[in-house]
Formats: sequence, structure tokens, C-alpha cells
Amino acid sequence: MLSKIIQQDLIFINPPVKTKEELFDFLAKKAFKKGLVENAEDFEYGLIDREAQGTTELKPGISIPHAKLDVVKEPFIIICTFKKPIKFSPGFGRGVEVVFLIGSPKLDNTYINILASVARLMDKDDFIKEVKDANVSEDVIHSINKYSISDVSSEVSKTRYLISLSLNIKFSMKTILAIFLEHGISQPTLYFGENLSLKENFGIPIFGISTLDVKSSYSETRTIQGITDDKEAVIKLYKALKKEKIDVDKPGVGYLCSMVLNYCFGGVNPEIDF
Repeated sequence: MLSKIIQQDLIFINPPVKTKEELFDFLAKKAFKKGLVENAEDFEYGLIDREAQGTTELKPGISIPHAKLDVVKEPFIIICTFKKPIKFSPGFGRGVEVVFLIGSPKLDNTYINILASVARLMDKDDFIKEVKDANVSEDVIHSINKYSISDVSSEVSKTRYLISLSLNIKFSMKTILAIFLEHGISQPTLYFGENLSLKENFGIPIFGISTLDVKSSYSETRTIQGITDDKEAVIKLYKALKKEKIDVDKPGVGYLCSMVLNYCFGGVNPEIDF
């Protein structure tokens, strides 16, 4: 996802700005010059308006300003890093050192996928450190490719698939949901159950998915399901989980599968504004 929209000439190390206002002006002009937005002023106003609704400084030193506007021609990301933090939001520490700007057309349905991909990277301390230490744009690209999930070409068909991930281990739900959304798996739904392999008298799982073949010391089973049009989504998810040290091939961890849906109505994610 990210490797397709991040351009090396839109990565700036220590751009000549000192405040959030100067940064937004800089970003809007770069986006316009690159032909990504129809009007620099309208895009800048959109960034300011979104920021007024609540800061996009999601964690100390990290900001993800974003705008979903009609003036945006195609999805894009502009990255800025600062050796000396710039002033951003009052009360949020010493300032911002890493900025990932996301621009998207108002009706583009990849917006949530891009946000999920960037947010997942922002949770990786090693990635943040490498980006902060980068001296050239090539270093930033290298870190993004290193920590993001590789794109896998796939054929999108009208057939829909149910993706089911059942885990008997402790894990970060935020990470799992981000991976689901990043790969276009809509309506992720969480089910709770028990690992019945630990019981002497087997019963029927409350969510209708058997875990009798699982041997684990963790008694709770969690199953996350979602819907996708991508027949290779399960393969992408499998590889993404491996990168997060979740290996369903190990005994007792759980399983991942996809099932063809003969009939499926609905299943479209709601519009989410961050």
C-alpha cells in the first residue's frame, strides 16, 4: 500500500519551517507543485480545519496531519523529519520531529487503508528511530520498505471471502485491526470464546468455530472475522502476522483461513473521520 504512493521527492529532511502554520503552507505548495491538488490554498485550509477539530499529534514527536478533500486529485503522502522539533500543538511536549501528511480525494475508499498503514508504522519504535536518524530521503524509503508489509499483486473479483483469524495467545488488538483494514478486509468483528482443548468435556464453541485441535495453556480464544473481495487477502494477512511475530503455524497459536461466500450482502466499512 505505502510503497505505491510514497514518492522519494516528497520526503523532506529538515525543511525550512519552524511552526505548524509554516509547515502546512510548505506542504500545500509542494502538493500543488507536484500536481496532487488543484489548489494549494484550499488544501492548506483543509489541513488547518482538520487540525482545529483535534490535534493530529498522535504521540510525542509524531504527527499525521490528513485531509480528505475534493481538491485532492489522488492519494498521496508527504514526509518531513526534523532534527530540531518544531512547535505544533500546545501541551504536547517539546514539538514534532516526524510528520506524515496524508492527502486523499473525498470519495476515495483507500483513505482508511492508508491511515491504518501509517498508524501501524508509527507504533514501531525502531521505525521511528530510523526515520528520525535519516539524513537522506533514501534512508526513509529503506525504513518504510523494511517495516511495512510488502504489496502482493492480486486479482480482485466479484467473489467475496470471509477471513477468519482465531488466536489462543495474547496479542495487540489495535495491531490486528490495523492489519485487517490495511489489507481491505472490511467489517472486522471480534468474537470471544474458550480454548476447549483444555476442557475434559468438550462443548460447542459459542461462536460456531471449533478450536478442538488447538493445544495451548491460554484458555481464552479470540476470533476476528472480516469480509474482502481479494482472494489473496488471507496470504497477505498470513505474511503480515509473521512480521508481527504471530505465527499460526506454531502449535497452540491458532489458525487463519478464508472461505468463499456464496451470498453476501452489505459489509461496507462506515465512513470514518480521524
